Amino acid sequence: METAARSPMGMWSAPEKLATGADVYFSPMLAVTTTGFGIGAWNRSSTAVMCYVEPTIRVLGANGVWQPESPVPKLNEGPSAIFSLSASSAGRAVVAWERYEYAPCNGKGMNLSWFDAATASWSYEELDPSVSAGSSEVALSPGGRALVGWQHKQEILVRWADPPAVP
Repeated sequence: METAARSPMGMWSAPEKLATGADVYFSPMLAVTTTGFGIGAWNRSSTAVMCYVEPTIRVLGANGVWQPESPVPKLNEGPSAIFSLSASSAGRAVVAWERYEYAPCNGKGMNLSWFDAATASWSYEELDPSVSAGSSEVALSPGGRALVGWQHKQEILVRWADPPAVP
């Protein structure tokens, strides 16, 4: 996976590789702000489980430099897949994801992981523990609240989620 930048009427920059290897990568996602802060994520296939289960997140600092892969508490503790992410100019990012069982690869609930650039820390929130949760979308408001929508059985649910207090 590579990223590139372009000024409004300028030339594209040379791409920067965020990931490389023989694995199968898919679902690349990017969210950036006007201040230059951002986040990139993708899922990669795994030989251990027959579904996409190895998510990766990298943070783009306001200085324009991609940080190394970021271990995210709860997200990296087992098979999971990232569905959506969003970033705000205030230095917050949120990632919507689902945990997976090893067999038969059923989803196990919808979750949010929050990143705070000021403290370079992650926090976690469980939205829906249901096995039938799946497919989500998240967007941060300018004030930092997240509007999250996800599938639950035969319904589409939506709710506001507030970022946790910064320690």
